[in-house]
Amino acid sequence: MAPIRFPYPNVTYTYDAPAAFGALFATDLGQAIWDFLRRPDVVRSLIVAARLGQAPVSAISDELLAEFGSANAALPPKDQLAEGLRRRFPAGRPVTADRLKQFIGSLVKAVLATHGFVIRSKNAAARDPEGLFSTSARYEAG
Repeated sequence: MAPIRFPYPNVTYTYDAPAAFGALFATDLGQAIWDFLRRPDVVRSLIVAARLGQAPVSAISDELLAEFGSANAALPPKDQLAEGLRRRFPAGRPVTADRLKQFIGSLVKAVLATHGFVIRSKNAAARDPEGLFSTSARYEAG
C-alpha cells in the first residue's frame, strides 16, 4: 500500500454533477458542502476509510453534523443535518434529509475518484456511529 501524503498540494477536484444534483450543486448550500468535502482533514478521513474498506461517509458524519447540523438533539441525526442546513441556507427550494445524504455521497464519490478510488459495492451497511448514514458505497483503489 502506497503511503498517504497530506495535505494534497496541486489537487484539483471536479464534480460533473449528474442531472439529479445539478441544481443543488449550483446553490450556496451545495457549494458549502463541496468546500467542506475538499478540506484536507476531510479528504484524509475519506481516503483512510476507503483504504480500510469502511464507509467513507461514516468517517465524516461527526464533522458534517458539527459543521452543518442543528443543535436540536431531539431530532435524529439526518434531520439535525437537514435542519441545520435549512437554517444556514434559507433561500431556495427545501431539500429533504435523504436527498442531502445522496448528494453528499455523490460528492464523496467525486473526491475519492480524484485520488484513484472506484466503487467496489453500493448500498453496504454504513456502520455509522453517529447514525447519520445507514448505507454507503464502499471503495477500492482503482
